[in-house]
Amino acid sequence: AKTTLLTASNLLTSVRDNEFGSVFRTNISKLIAQRLQEQSKRTNCDTKGGEREMQKNEWAAWFVEATNSDPVIASHGRNFTCKYMLDMGSVSAIVEMVDGRAHRINTDPGPMDSYDFAFRACAATWRDMSRAVPEPGCQGVFAASATRDMKIEGDIPVLMRNLGNVTRQVELLRNAGVPV
Repeated sequence: AKTTLLTASNLLTSVRDNEFGSVFRTNISKLIAQRLQEQSKRTNCDTKGGEREMQKNEWAAWFVEATNSDPVIASHGRNFTCKYMLDMGSVSAIVEMVDGRAHRINTDPGPMDSYDFAFRACAATWRDMSRAVPEPGCQGVFAASATRDMKIEGDIPVLMRNLGNVTRQVELLRNAGVPV
């Protein structure tokens, strides 16, 4: 984050003072402040509940919004109906998709909650996968299952039937991060 800020600061100081320069600098400054604030919300959490719970719920709301407004999922996901688990170590969520729309995200699943398939990995793997430019071997669930600790479990034919849309949802995590 500090490297990004320094780069953006260098950009701000290099813009010439003309009629657009000051507007550009103002808009970039606001964007930088907004992004850093969003990033600090995602990364500053404790492990004893409290902020972690708020973070899970905020993340779930963002993920529903991002999924439901994504043009790729909207155009290809008409029959995208399934339930799957994202197990991130200390945080798990069951995403319920109905006709290409995120119907519900259960951020506190119990042992009897059902799902069709699951992606399980440690928090570090999920964080690496959610970077804007993922580490090699973390660009998708299959790459992470081959090179990292990602496990893919459950009804694989359901996963394969919805693979394009599930892959797109994993890519959306690069914008929001993960709640771990």
